[in-house]
Amino acid sequence: MISVFRVNEDDGTVNKLNMLLGPPEPVIPEEAKLCNVKDDIEGYVLSGGEGSDEKEYQKWMRSPGCKAYERYYSQRIAWEKAQFKKAFVVTTRYQPGESFKVIALLVQKNTESFYGLRQDLDPPSGQYLANELESKNLDEQILVNGVAKKGREILETSTNTLYQYVSNQVIQGNMENVTPEAQGIGEEGISFVKKRYGNTKGISEDSSPLFMRITDGLPADYQNNNEIILSALDGVSYRRFERPIVNDTDVDSANSTNSFLPKYGIELKYGLEDLNYPSIWSNRLTLNAVWGASHLGIIMPTDGWSSLSKDLGSAQTMTTGGLGINGAFDFPIRVISESGVFHVGASYVFSDAKLSDHMVYNQKTNRNEDYLVRFHATMQYTFAIRIDDSFMFRMRLGGTVYNMESWSSIRGLDQDTALTYRKVDNETIGGLSGAVDFMTTAWSTPVGFTLAYFDETILGKAWLQVPIMDQFAVRFDARVFAPVFRDPRMWESDAVVMPAVNFIFNF
Repeated sequence: MISVFRVNEDDGTVNKLNMLLGPPEPVIPEEAKLCNVKDDIEGYVLSGGEGSDEKEYQKWMRSPGCKAYERYYSQRIAWEKAQFKKAFVVTTRYQPGESFKVIALLVQKNTESFYGLRQDLDPPSGQYLANELESKNLDEQILVNGVAKKGREILETSTNTLYQYVSNQVIQGNMENVTPEAQGIGEEGISFVKKRYGNTKGISEDSSPLFMRITDGLPADYQNNNEIILSALDGVSYRRFERPIVNDTDVDSANSTNSFLPKYGIELKYGLEDLNYPSIWSNRLTLNAVWGASHLGIIMPTDGWSSLSKDLGSAQTMTTGGLGINGAFDFPIRVISESGVFHVGASYVFSDAKLSDHMVYNQKTNRNEDYLVRFHATMQYTFAIRIDDSFMFRMRLGGTVYNMESWSSIRGLDQDTALTYRKVDNETIGGLSGAVDFMTTAWSTPVGFTLAYFDETILGKAWLQVPIMDQFAVRFDARVFAPVFRDPRMWESDAVVMPAVNFIFNF
């Protein structure tokens, strides 16, 4: 048997528990206090910009402190959504004067309970078990409105732990006993067990943004609308995220902005990772427009700063050509229940190869050759799972094909003929391709990895992201390419290692 007590909402106890257990309340920076159109900014944030005049908005943003106030207010809305509105203490059967044990503190973020306790407790928004309450030391300091206070000062108690505080509140009768109303909730009444690890569940194809975040290594939940990623080796990208409108006027501010697909964006990107060829070593530079789950653009007729690959210990082996077309798309096929997300990518170079200064000597043909990827295509079925909420995997399986052309400077049949740079051979290669992507947000410095396979080669990628502040993080990447079940082809190397540093801004 158990007993259930409702924490008093009228005396501020629920708010005080939020201070201890919830995220810290955002503090308005001094710069933001200078903004003289706060009401307009708040209306813009709450509406997601719907119906606002863009010129007027830009005018606000030029006003002193208003950019800072927009960031602060967006963070505050997210903080308010994260607050629980109700709390309940569950104990072993309680009889005044008899010993009992606290089992858990249950919290509910929903303010409307048309079905009373059944809606509040089945299920709750969150729970704090006895061991978590016992480990909450009330001597720890917490920032409240910019002032450091001990937990015991906030709760106005002399107890040492949150467990002791909750127990005393029950004994002193400061909480309402709602056990009779709580009887029968759940199929077999209310039961509580220790946290189980390894709880695995699938991620719905409706969460396709999360699929792509796992692959791209983007663990942070954004509260602002704009993202910029800068990297000397991988390229530059900008994306704009917007929360959808619900009920015609309200913005879905309960979720992060990147819980939704980007509205638009642009990226200048290195790499041909569908073939396991990473970063600048691939000599492939693309400029793509981004909208939703689609990337479509052109292959640039230049290798840009790919020569840096040699300075990093990986000699260039491929060349570039003229303009080409490039695209990548992620989409569910919704006629199939729980279909997962399909990934399709393709590219084609229209023009001839360009003579490089790093031609590869081919012993079989006794000549120096350049190598150009003429086209490639890939299609993969992908599905994702989540373990204990914070550990996420995306599995990809499908097929990939590409065509590699060999170009060389050769003479005609008449040996006196001038050298002509032309295509001398081509080879089409295809086969099974797949990958496993992993990302965890369980730690303060999120980490992840990718292990991809194609054409008897692997591409391994590991990353670690260091949050500097709410709007800025630095991610350290390392990619390793290697043929594992065969010798490298003429345009490949025994091993390629490509490090990168990415600067990620959300504003």
